[in-house]
Amino acid sequence: MKHVFVINPVAGGGKKTESAKKNIDEICSNKNLPYEIYITCGIGDASRFAYEYDHGGEQTRFYACGGDGTLSEVINGLVRRDDREMFETAMVPIGSGNDFARNFDTCDIFENIEAQVDGEASPIDVITYSRDGKEIRSAVNIFNMGLDCAVVERATKFREKPYMIGSVSYTAGLVSAFWDMPHCDLNIETDNGSRFSGKYLLALIANGSYYGGGYKASPFSSLDDGKLDLVLVKNTTRRVLLGFVGKYRKGTIYKAKIAKKLLTYLPFEKAHIISPKEISICIDGEILKAKELFIEIKKKCINFSRPKAVARG
Repeated sequence: MKHVFVINPVAGGGKKTESAKKNIDEICSNKNLPYEIYITCGIGDASRFAYEYDHGGEQTRFYACGGDGTLSEVINGLVRRDDREMFETAMVPIGSGNDFARNFDTCDIFENIEAQVDGEASPIDVITYSRDGKEIRSAVNIFNMGLDCAVVERATKFREKPYMIGSVSYTAGLVSAFWDMPHCDLNIETDNGSRFSGKYLLALIANGSYYGGGYKASPFSSLDDGKLDLVLVKNTTRRVLLGFVGKYRKGTIYKAKIAKKLLTYLPFEKAHIISPKEISICIDGEILKAKELFIEIKKKCINFSRPKAVARG
């Protein structure tokens, strides 16, 4: 198998790029593995590289070295290939939030290159979507709208400051957005006949469980169950929000009494979402705009490699 490391040099402020390259060179050379390192040069380049890559008939594993956005780009490139069965995907989390890796019990080992190259792959689901009738694209973790998306927009700005990384920047974004309490006005219809309409403080479409640098917003989600999960939080007051945000972060909000009044949780496979006006949508950490979304699960679409300790655990 050939090992291809796709490094986003600006992920996580670029702080781990050089150490990642050094570890890759050292481990792969010591193990006599065929490998290469590709440094991306801008937004969309990882997707282009994955789509155009010539594997020469050899099984190839792509390692997305960056955050969730880098992984999403690599997957977007691979799902468009007719020969994607020749590829595996892995993630080396050197970004800011790195929430996708949190779906695995021992996510810390994802930075261990030796454990990564010895990893084993199994199929996971991927989200496919189109917005406002544009091309179909893919995502791997979570869509979020409303307050959550405003928080991400502001957390991105906070992340430019020293020491404001991961959950710290997300929490700062949450405090900033708290005073505005932005919401989203949505009409939602799912393939199982469920319909929802109204103003929502938070709205999520989840394949994975975590976002925002460790918020366990959808604790029942699984990457390989053939389902997506819709999470809706009704518009509410600041006081109520303060009362449940801690439980929301830990993933225990669904056990609280307030969940019956405020929360909706529904597994589905397809959904159609319309907003009367254009809204911001955060898709695997990337902010996009749309009035209409078509969303569908693509079951066991990509072979994702877990590091050795995770694969055997």
